[in-house]
Amino acid sequence: MKLISLSGPCGSGKTTLIEILKPNYDFVNSIYKNSDGAQLDPTLYISKMDYVKKWFDEVCVHHNNGKFLIVSDRSPFDSLAYLKVGQSKFKQLLNNNFSKLKHLGIDHYPILITAEKEILRRRIQERHVSGTSSVIEYEQELNLLEKSLLFFEETTRINTLIIDTSNETPLESYLKLRNYVNQISKSIT
Repeated sequence: MKLISLSGPCGSGKTTLIEILKPNYDFVNSIYKNSDGAQLDPTLYISKMDYVKKWFDEVCVHHNNGKFLIVSDRSPFDSLAYLKVGQSKFKQLLNNNFSKLKHLGIDHYPILITAEKEILRRRIQERHVSGTSSVIEYEQELNLLEKSLLFFEETTRINTLIIDTSNETPLESYLKLRNYVNQISKSIT
Protein backbone atom coordinates (compact mmCIF):
# COMPACT_ATOMS: atom_id res chain seq x y z
CA MET A 1 0.00 0.00 0.00
CA LYS A 2 1.11 3.54 -0.68
CA LEU A 3 0.51 6.24 1.97
CA ILE A 4 0.74 9.88 0.98
CA SER A 5 0.67 12.43 3.79
CA LEU A 6 0.58 16.20 3.54
CA SER A 7 2.41 18.29 6.12
CA GLY A 8 3.08 21.95 6.44
CA PRO A 9 2.55 25.07 8.46
CA CYS A 10 -0.88 26.60 9.03
CA GLY A 11 -2.02 28.58 6.01
CA SER A 12 0.06 26.64 3.49
CA GLY A 13 -2.96 25.31 1.60
CA LYS A 14 -3.21 21.71 2.87
CA THR A 15 -6.95 21.85 3.52
CA THR A 16 -7.63 23.51 0.17
CA LEU A 17 -5.70 20.77 -1.66
CA ILE A 18 -7.40 18.04 0.36
CA GLU A 19 -10.86 19.37 -0.52
CA ILE A 20 -9.95 19.16 -4.21
CA LEU A 21 -8.48 15.64 -3.82
CA LYS A 22 -11.23 14.13 -1.63
CA PRO A 23 -13.61 12.93 -4.35
CA ASN A 24 -10.92 10.77 -5.96
CA TYR A 25 -8.98 9.13 -3.11
CA ASP A 26 -9.40 7.20 0.14
CA PHE A 27 -8.36 9.27 3.16
CA VAL A 28 -7.05 8.92 6.68
CA ASN A 29 -9.45 11.09 8.66
CA SER A 30 -7.92 11.26 12.14
CA ILE A 31 -8.76 14.48 13.94
CA TYR A 32 -8.13 16.01 17.34
CA LYS A 33 -11.15 14.53 19.13
CA ASN A 34 -11.30 12.14 22.04
CA SER A 35 -13.26 8.89 22.11
CA ASP A 36 -16.37 10.79 23.26
CA GLY A 37 -16.12 13.10 20.25
CA ALA A 38 -15.10 16.15 22.28
CA GLN A 39 -12.64 18.51 20.62
CA LEU A 40 -9.12 18.22 22.04
CA ASP A 41 -6.62 21.06 22.32
CA PRO A 42 -4.18 20.35 19.45
CA THR A 43 -1.37 22.14 21.33
CA LEU A 44 -1.35 19.67 24.24
CA TYR A 45 1.10 16.76 24.30
CA ILE A 46 -1.61 14.24 25.22
CA SER A 47 -3.74 15.41 22.28
CA LYS A 48 -0.81 14.91 19.92
CA MET A 49 -0.18 11.41 21.27
CA ASP A 50 -3.86 10.48 20.94
CA TYR A 51 -4.03 11.85 17.40
CA VAL A 52 -0.87 10.02 16.31
CA LYS A 53 -2.10 6.69 17.70
CA LYS A 54 -5.42 7.09 15.87
CA TRP A 55 -3.58 8.07 12.68
CA PHE A 56 -1.37 4.97 12.64
CA ASP A 57 -4.34 2.77 13.60
CA GLU A 58 -6.41 4.15 10.73
CA VAL A 59 -3.58 3.63 8.24
CA CYS A 60 -3.42 -0.03 9.32
CA VAL A 61 -7.22 -0.39 8.96
CA HIS A 62 -6.99 0.85 5.36
CA HIS A 63 -4.12 -1.58 4.74
CA ASN A 64 -6.07 -4.49 6.24
CA ASN A 65 -9.07 -3.56 4.06
CA GLY A 66 -6.94 -4.02 0.94
CA LYS A 67 -6.54 -0.37 -0.04
CA PHE A 68 -3.64 0.31 -2.38
CA LEU A 69 -3.36 4.09 -2.07
CA ILE A 70 -4.53 6.44 0.66
CA VAL A 71 -3.95 10.13 1.29
CA SER A 72 -3.77 11.84 4.66
CA ASP A 73 -4.66 15.47 5.17
CA ARG A 74 -2.25 15.67 8.06
CA SER A 75 0.87 13.82 9.10
CA PRO A 76 2.33 12.94 12.48
CA PHE A 77 5.16 15.26 11.48
CA ASP A 78 2.73 18.16 11.93
CA SER A 79 2.32 17.10 15.55
CA LEU A 80 6.07 16.94 16.01
CA ALA A 81 6.42 20.45 14.62
CA TYR A 82 4.18 21.93 17.29
CA LEU A 83 5.38 20.05 20.36
CA LYS A 84 7.60 21.96 22.74
CA VAL A 85 8.44 19.26 25.30
CA GLY A 86 9.26 15.64 24.75
CA GLN A 87 10.16 16.20 21.12
CA SER A 88 12.94 13.60 20.98
CA LYS A 89 10.79 10.96 22.70
CA PHE A 90 7.90 11.72 20.38
CA LYS A 91 10.19 11.59 17.34
CA GLN A 92 11.39 8.13 18.40
CA LEU A 93 7.76 7.00 18.74
CA LEU A 94 7.04 8.23 15.20
CA ASN A 95 10.12 6.51 13.80
CA ASN A 96 9.13 3.23 15.48
CA ASN A 97 5.60 3.43 14.08
CA PHE A 98 6.80 4.27 10.57
CA SER A 99 9.14 1.26 10.80
CA LYS A 100 6.13 -0.91 11.67
CA LEU A 101 4.26 0.44 8.63
CA LYS A 102 7.26 -0.33 6.42
CA HIS A 103 7.35 -3.87 7.84
CA LEU A 104 3.67 -4.25 6.85
CA GLY A 105 4.56 -3.22 3.29
CA ILE A 106 3.19 0.32 3.56
CA ASP A 107 5.36 2.83 1.68
CA HIS A 108 5.11 6.38 3.05
CA TYR A 109 5.45 9.42 0.81
CA PRO A 110 5.53 12.59 2.94
CA ILE A 111 4.78 15.78 1.02
CA LEU A 112 5.46 19.27 2.35
CA ILE A 113 3.00 22.01 1.47
CA THR A 114 4.49 25.38 2.38
CA ALA A 115 4.59 29.08 1.54
CA GLU A 116 6.55 32.19 2.44
CA LYS A 117 6.12 33.38 6.04
CA GLU A 118 4.27 36.60 5.22
CA ILE A 119 1.88 34.78 2.91
CA LEU A 120 1.19 32.20 5.64
CA ARG A 121 0.57 35.00 8.13
CA ARG A 122 -1.81 36.73 5.72
CA ARG A 123 -3.75 33.52 5.04
CA ILE A 124 -4.10 32.83 8.77
CA GLN A 125 -5.40 36.38 9.26
CA GLU A 126 -7.83 36.00 6.34
CA ARG A 127 -9.22 32.79 7.87
CA HIS A 128 -9.80 34.60 11.12
CA VAL A 129 -11.49 37.59 9.45
CA SER A 130 -13.72 35.27 7.40
CA GLY A 131 -14.79 33.47 10.57
CA THR A 132 -13.36 30.05 9.69
CA SER A 133 -11.07 30.04 12.74
CA SER A 134 -11.75 30.96 16.35
CA VAL A 135 -9.83 33.67 18.17
CA ILE A 136 -7.96 30.99 20.13
CA GLU A 137 -7.04 29.04 16.98
CA TYR A 138 -5.98 32.28 15.27
CA GLU A 139 -3.70 33.29 18.14
CA GLN A 140 -2.21 29.79 18.44
CA GLU A 141 -1.56 29.56 14.71
CA LEU A 142 0.20 32.93 14.67
CA ASN A 143 2.20 32.14 17.82
CA LEU A 144 3.33 28.77 16.46
CA LEU A 145 4.06 29.95 12.92
CA GLU A 146 7.77 30.71 13.47
CA LYS A 147 8.47 27.39 15.21
CA SER A 148 6.55 25.33 12.70
CA LEU A 149 8.33 27.02 9.78
CA LEU A 150 11.68 26.36 11.41
CA PHE A 151 10.77 22.71 11.97
CA PHE A 152 9.64 22.17 8.39
CA GLU A 153 12.75 23.93 7.03
CA GLU A 154 14.97 21.67 9.16
CA THR A 155 13.18 18.50 8.05
CA THR A 156 12.79 19.09 4.32
CA ARG A 157 14.99 16.06 3.59
CA ILE A 158 12.26 13.65 4.74
CA ASN A 159 9.81 14.88 2.11
CA THR A 160 9.46 13.23 -1.25
CA LEU A 161 7.90 16.37 -2.74
CA ILE A 162 7.77 20.02 -1.69
CA ILE A 163 5.05 22.30 -3.04
CA ASP A 164 5.46 26.02 -2.37
CA THR A 165 2.02 27.60 -2.72
CA SER A 166 3.28 31.18 -2.31
CA ASN A 167 2.83 32.17 -5.94
CA GLU A 168 0.51 29.43 -7.19
CA THR A 169 -3.21 29.13 -7.49
CA PRO A 170 -4.81 26.20 -5.67
CA LEU A 171 -5.35 24.59 -9.08
CA GLU A 172 -1.65 24.81 -9.97
CA SER A 173 -0.68 23.27 -6.63
CA TYR A 174 -3.34 20.59 -7.03
CA LEU A 175 -2.05 19.66 -10.50
CA LYS A 176 1.49 19.22 -9.16
CA LEU A 177 0.19 17.08 -6.32
CA ARG A 178 -2.13 15.05 -8.55
CA ASN A 179 0.67 14.33 -11.04
CA TYR A 180 2.88 13.09 -8.21
CA VAL A 181 0.10 10.95 -6.71
CA ASN A 182 -0.58 9.49 -10.16
CA GLN A 183 3.11 8.57 -10.53
CA ILE A 184 3.01 6.81 -7.16
CA SER A 185 -0.24 5.00 -7.95
CA LYS A 186 1.20 3.76 -11.28
CA SER A 187 4.00 2.08 -9.33
CA ILE A 188 1.38 -0.06 -7.54
CA THR A 189 0.56 -2.15 -10.60
